[in-house]
Amino acid sequence: MKIRIKDFRLKKHLTQAGLATALECSQNLISRMESGSADPKASVLLQMADYFHVSVDYLLYHSEISLPPDVLPSANLQIARVYPYYLKFQELTPENQELILLIMEKLKLSQLPEKSGASASQQEKK
Repeated sequence: MKIRIKDFRLKKHLTQAGLATALECSQNLISRMESGSADPKASVLLQMADYFHVSVDYLLYHSEISLPPDVLPSANLQIARVYPYYLKFQELTPENQELILLIMEKLKLSQLPEKSGASASQQEKK
């Protein structure tokens, strides 16, 4: 059974022994799970999913959605709302996709509060 574990472990800068300690299992089991030569018990999978804050389905490559079950319902609403635009985005040329991403970044930056504006309004209060 293939499990997404090594990438998560490395992102947290953990050794196999460090992850084994966190999950209260052996380093040998972590090594064998990473190589695909061992299938973890359900309890270890649940601990791993909680530890990495992802779904068990994602760990087991049964889903491309990494969100844990407690977050998924609200995320599904957002995904359903944005998905039609995602499909349209996929139809664009790579150049136009880049343009859309740049526009989104500019919009995101335009929403940030201005530091100089905040200090000016603070000075007016004094």
